[in-house]
Parts: sequence; C-alpha cells; structure tokens
Amino acid sequence: NDLYVRQPKSNVFWFVGKIARVDGVSVPACVARQYPLIAQHAANLRPLEMYPHHDQKFEFWAAPGDSEMEVAYNRPDLQMTKIVIDDDLAESCMEVRTLMIGFQGEMYEGGEEGFHTWRDEDGYAVKPEVKGPDTGEQEISDDLMKKMEGMDAQKLWEEQERRAGRSPTDD
Repeated sequence: NDLYVRQPKSNVFWFVGKIARVDGVSVPACVARQYPLIAQHAANLRPLEMYPHHDQKFEFWAAPGDSEMEVAYNRPDLQMTKIVIDDDLAESCMEVRTLMIGFQGEMYEGGEEGFHTWRDEDGYAVKPEVKGPDTGEQEISDDLMKKMEGMDAQKLWEEQERRAGRSPTDD
C-alpha cells in the first residue's frame, strides 16, 4: 500500500512511502508495528510541515499500492483509508514479526518538492478530477497509421511536404 501522512490542521496529505506485509497482517497492524520508523521518516522528510508536530500522533492514511497516478489525477472513486492506532492495536501489533512487514520511505532528489494531495475527512479528493482533453487525437493517429501502411519513406516525406504547403521538389 501507499502511505500518506496528513499535515496537521490541514487537508494536505504527503506521500511518505510504501508499506509491505504478508497475508494475514492488516494494513493498520503493519503501520502500527512500524509507527516509530514511519513517523520519524515523515518528520525528517517534511521538516517544516511535520517535525514541529513530531511529539504528537501522526495521522496516517493508506491508498492502494502503486496508486500515485490515480491520486495525482484526483480520481473520485479512489478513497484513502485512515489508519487508526488505538491502544489495543498498539499492543496486539507487537506480535507481528518484523520480517513479515516492511516500509520503503519516499526520498527526494535535487530540490524535489514532494508529492502531496488534498483530501477530505473521508479520504476522497477535495479538488476536481484531472482529465485530459477529449480531442479525438487517438482516432486521428490510428487513421493516419492506416494510411501510412505500405508507403515508402520517400512518399511519406513528399506527403508531409505537400501538407506543409511546400513543394517536395523545391531545394
């Protein structure tokens, strides 16, 4: 699963990394068992936003694995799940062996801002879905590919020149 930390007192969720777990270990148990590691990583990754709150419980949210693009496009059907770590979970997660779970923290390179999203209290996107223009370019491209089949390079070049308003014989 992809893991996000909610910036305190805001609806900004920062991507902090990915968690791994074997069958039988729940996402909340995986996060709870690794909470000190993940929380410290989040505070170090986002020192301005998160470190001032490192003495408080961070609010973690899980998204399906490798869903960064769906999150970035604000897909309305993608809901993140809040990870609630109560006392019972904090105690029971200690039975999870560390070889059954893992965390791969996000790293920034060369001034990267970091990936974040805006979500509501239920884990849904706050901003509208990002959609590409529906211009029918794919149909045009497919039609052009069919026309180009079987043409030799010289004829393709001549057609390109003709469409550009140039005579293929001009030098």
